[in-house]
Amino acid sequence: MDFKNTTFLLSAYDLNQKLPHLREVAVLGRSNVGKSTLLNALFNSKSLVKTSQRPGKTESINYFLVDNKILFADLPGFGYAKVSKEKKKNWTLLVDSYVRNHPKISLFLLLVDIRREVEEEEATLLEIARIRKIPILIVLTKCDKLSGNQLRVRVKQFQENELIANTTLISHGFKTPAQTDALRKEILHELHNAS
Repeated sequence: MDFKNTTFLLSAYDLNQKLPHLREVAVLGRSNVGKSTLLNALFNSKSLVKTSQRPGKTESINYFLVDNKILFADLPGFGYAKVSKEKKKNWTLLVDSYVRNHPKISLFLLLVDIRREVEEEEATLLEIARIRKIPILIVLTKCDKLSGNQLRVRVKQFQENELIANTTLISHGFKTPAQTDALRKEILHELHNAS
């Protein structure tokens, strides 16, 4: 798998949608963490994954087929979003049911803005991953918004955070193609180990 052939498959608003019988990478993170931008970088595309300045734009599980071998499931962001309570509740139920029960997940790709802290939602997801024995890769996004020294300090703080002990961390800046290449390799490594 080399991420050279990615297509948008469908948007699912429940977990009953029929999909190819393939393993899935679940992509999660807060609203405005940069999921869409990161996925476009991974997929070598500028517009395959729709980006928005408005947090909470993703309202369904959006599936992308990569090299006809694996599915990437882009889930609604958690946390801040200017939407109704009912819609936020529906998103929460959809994401919670997916991460706790969906049988095809081979890897959780959890995006965390390097300038923020690990909060309750991330901690819950980490616990679910451990219970289900599904590998989780934490991607520290927006690294290009920090100076070199600030970046080193923040990475060290994440490495020392007991909540994410023994979890693989990788830094990613959207303007740094080498970091995108490193992320692709780490995803493939995690998937290989999980197979």
